[in-house]
Amino acid sequence: MASRKSSAPVQGGDLQPWQLEYESAMKETDLRALFKRVEVAEAAVLNRREALARSADGFAESQKIELALANLRNLKRDVLKFS
Repeated sequence: MASRKSSAPVQGGDLQPWQLEYESAMKETDLRALFKRVEVAEAAVLNRREALARSADGFAESQKIELALANLRNLKRDVLKFS
């Protein structure tokens, strides 16, 4: 499998930095670049999750973060063939 989707840059209107990294990883078509994009996205998502854990608000964003982490795990398992 050489590619999945278009490798077009992500436009980031009101998205958080972690969301931009996540979207970039999910849209990456070059398998050679995908590993690094997933790594960067996971770090950004986990950093944001940690910041939200110290805050009283952010419930909706926390739910998006958990979904993003699950999707990145699936991408690693299904496309990058991590076990």
